[in-house]
Amino acid sequence: HSAAYLEYKLTFAETRDPLSNSLQYAEIEIPGMLLPPEPSYSPTLAPSKSPTKAPTNAPSVSPTNFPTSSPSTSPSKSPSVSPTKLPSGSPSFSPTANPTADLPDDGSLVTNILTGSSVRNFGCANDSSNNLKSLDGTTNKYFCDRNGMHDQATGIITSPAHGQLTIPKALRLYSSNGCKGCDPLPYTLEGRTEATAPWVEIASGELPLIAEGLDRNAQGLQINSTYASGDPTLSYTSIEFHTHSAAYLE
Repeated sequence: HSAAYLEYKLTFAETRDPLSNSLQYAEIEIPGMLLPPEPSYSPTLAPSKSPTKAPTNAPSVSPTNFPTSSPSTSPSKSPSVSPTKLPSGSPSFSPTANPTADLPDDGSLVTNILTGSSVRNFGCANDSSNNLKSLDGTTNKYFCDRNGMHDQATGIITSPAHGQLTIPKALRLYSSNGCKGCDPLPYTLEGRTEATAPWVEIASGELPLIAEGLDRNAQGLQINSTYASGDPTLSYTSIEFHTHSAAYLE
């Protein structure tokens, strides 16, 4: 799987309490790989100052006058390598339960590939004034008014300012300071290569720990996480995408 993507769409079909009039969380993180910008293919504006010299009329090396009458190397009397032993009847390594897809060598692992992105919401009755709280690196609450909209899915669409392709490797959601019933439960993460391209599903399912009741986070705390781990001092749920190696932009 090696497709490249740019934008991301995170959809929540319903909340822990399906009749809740709002959806709330503190922060969304998608740890992953940031790929380098695409190389420029612009032609060279000026030719080389030093032109190539004229070719020579004759080869620089004189041909051999007389071939040798016999080969210079004697054949080996016996092979130096022992024949391969019989193959093993079973593989030497057991398959892992969660195989990890190879990542490109030229990318950078980052804590959140969404950092610095613009955010627009859908399926909310309120405006987009608090959208950036989804990605501000703190536990400030993102709020979506769902009053009278329980039959509609809600979520966010992110577009990065850097314009570089990214590969998502996990999804983390930090809980807000109240209303456990307002936590999103089922999710669908999609990506696409450009604004006019179709969305491609990356992963979907239920967020772990939400149904059981995830602990709350106080407002306004700084989130100190890494690519490998969320902030251990805060409450969050996470899902890893072990086999995913496709890159996206949005």
